[in-house]
Amino acid sequence: MDGNLEITSVPATINTYLGKPSIGKNERIYIIPPYQREYTWSRDEWSDLYDDLTDSISSTRKHFIGTFMFIESTEDGRDIYNVVDGQQRLTTLSILFLVLSQIGLEKLADYLESELDRIDQIDDSGERRKQSRNIEISTNVKKQKLIDVTFDNILVDGFIDECYQVTDKLNLKLSLSRCSKNNDDFEKLAKDVCRYALSLGTDNVTFNPSCDKRRKIWKAYSYF
Repeated sequence: MDGNLEITSVPATINTYLGKPSIGKNERIYIIPPYQREYTWSRDEWSDLYDDLTDSISSTRKHFIGTFMFIESTEDGRDIYNVVDGQQRLTTLSILFLVLSQIGLEKLADYLESELDRIDQIDDSGERRKQSRNIEISTNVKKQKLIDVTFDNILVDGFIDECYQVTDKLNLKLSLSRCSKNNDDFEKLAKDVCRYALSLGTDNVTFNPSCDKRRKIWKAYSYF
């Protein structure tokens, strides 16, 4: 056995794994090694995880989501975690973050549209235009905060510029197994959701994912 091998056990929350690192801490990248199996969870596992999380939220009690095991290293100022155990949960939680972000942003867009319609019925004065502008500013701030949360949980720097425009780069915190094109599908889905989120509020916006709808990543997203 390697005399330098050190095994430690640390209690942590989901935010520890997927949240934005504290000031002065390295960015975390999670990699599913090539020897790991592909993403295999299906409806039963998705349902159990979702029910456990919602029950925990409704009862305000903490939920033990299980043990994660990583092999840790540092590369180019980033903490690299090769996932030994927990890839199915980590992948599913990342997909769930994308779903929650899309739902939240759609609700904000609906709110903006309903409020602007309400103001349109008041009058045609400058006061109406002032209220409209205030609602747009407030909603955009909320939208950007929600986008920030998603990007902090799913992505690392390089995908969005300061003006919240999609760039060509996509750096995910989680690199999935290459089996059955899991990682390709996850990258496409993340990019599609973020592009869709940034375009909400414009005319005729529809969500058209480019990932293969016959495979597990899309099925998990569709389930949630």
